[in-house]
Amino acid sequence: MDFYTKNLPTEESKTRKLSLLKRIQKIFSDRYPTLGVKAHLFGSSANELGTYNSDVDICLTTKDRVDCELSDMEVIKKILEENGITKIRTTPNAKVPICNFVDPETNLSCDINVNNTIALYNTKMIQTYALIDERVKPLIMTIKYFAKQRMLNDAKTGTLSSYCWVNMVINFLQMRKPPILPCLHAMTKDIPPEERIIVDGIDCTIYTDLDKLKGFGKDNKETLYELIFGFFKTFACDFDYITDVVSVRSGCYKKKSDNGWNVSSNNTRIRNNYFCVEEPFNTTRNLANCANRYSVKGLRWEFKRAFKILKARGSLEELCEPYKPNPSNYAYATTYYYQNQNNRSLF
Repeated sequence: MDFYTKNLPTEESKTRKLSLLKRIQKIFSDRYPTLGVKAHLFGSSANELGTYNSDVDICLTTKDRVDCELSDMEVIKKILEENGITKIRTTPNAKVPICNFVDPETNLSCDINVNNTIALYNTKMIQTYALIDERVKPLIMTIKYFAKQRMLNDAKTGTLSSYCWVNMVINFLQMRKPPILPCLHAMTKDIPPEERIIVDGIDCTIYTDLDKLKGFGKDNKETLYELIFGFFKTFACDFDYITDVVSVRSGCYKKKSDNGWNVSSNNTRIRNNYFCVEEPFNTTRNLANCANRYSVKGLRWEFKRAFKILKARGSLEELCEPYKPNPSNYAYATTYYYQNQNNRSLF
């Protein structure tokens, strides 16, 4: 796994990220000394799945999550500019407003949000899963690399976010026989209500005792290559895109009807649920709903391509060959690959 080991974070890259985090912490805590501002790394910067050149994601939190002018991305931008940071872009109207910039001292690209604390619990969940079994990190990193090389990792352009891909891999490992990963949500049933973590009405409680979790998947002897093959076989051949939902929170597949995501409805929100990956905390959110019917056709074509390569004992280099648009591939995808095996053609 040359690309995996070559892209692991170095001590130097970790130091640069921590240096940027500390600087951002000082800038905003000095500016707002009464707000209790804290800067937290989240996403790949903190969940064990980053690379040496990963972007930096920072969440600023305030005491009691108080609403203040700091929630305004234009205010964030102005403060950063006053501290010598330029090339700043804001997305104030996004679901989670973000301020993006390139730090001149470390040359790192950074996204800042304010009080999006659920992202911190998402990060803790993924970090915990990643540390349970030594196969988890290289498998996720391989699938993420595949998605990047094949141009399948950008929700803004109708494919899937990195977070969505990670959830797909975790659920796949939960459903191996025997399982490699447990369901961390299901292991919290004995935690009383007063000790549970609730954010904006969403239960973010998970089990995190790694001393007890490590070794969970020891009865499963599959190699990394076998797991990569199994992942693509699952989404190329076995997963029912018409009825099923990938659910890390449940540790299995759910039915779209359980979440009100039936694709037969005329409702626009529901019609976009051609592929469903449930957000583990906010279960009303489909992480894959940015992919319309045409995007899902392309995704399934890619799963089939990957399955065929690995079934023929092809290399990971061939699997992750950079995508080059080929109109004949798309035509083939639309006429053959996406007919349901029971002749219930969704696409």
